[in-house]
Amino acid sequence: MKRLVFAVFILLISFSGWAAEYKGFAELQSGLMRTRPVYGTSMGLSTSHGAMISENYFVGGGFDFGTLYSPSNDYSYGSMFLDGRYYLKPEEKITPVFGLRVGPHWNSLEESTYFSFNPFVGIDFNVSRSFGFCVNLGYKLAFIPGGYYDHIAISQPENRITAPTVNCLVLGLGIHF
Repeated sequence: MKRLVFAVFILLISFSGWAAEYKGFAELQSGLMRTRPVYGTSMGLSTSHGAMISENYFVGGGFDFGTLYSPSNDYSYGSMFLDGRYYLKPEEKITPVFGLRVGPHWNSLEESTYFSFNPFVGIDFNVSRSFGFCVNLGYKLAFIPGGYYDHIAISQPENRITAPTVNCLVLGLGIHF
């Protein structure tokens, strides 16, 4: 799965070199995570690069990384993703954005990779045609193979994750260029 996403990511970066309009994003992200019974907050960075394939549609790929803080464990995370965005009124200075990021996700607490699905809505504040600020709010849903972390269940039985998903509300603040 990682190889497939990486190959598609490289293709998209290559595509953006000859595409009509390259576009990139850099964001600071903060989130609230909840998975029975573990909860926590996260802070991370995200970058995405690709091309506007029409006036309204962006297609690209990217990665994010950061740290999740919880009462039981602090750990690093990262993901590679395909990024798609739809701009409702791209010609306006302030435009609503709807997007979706999908791809593999991993963390330093668990040895395996799992699938992440992250729809979001936001607003872009366009300073010029090629630069602006962006704010978005998303819901990251990660599917955990097996439904729990074995080594947490052994060392901390009260923190055994019983849900097969990680739910995270994510706020992103950044720039586009």
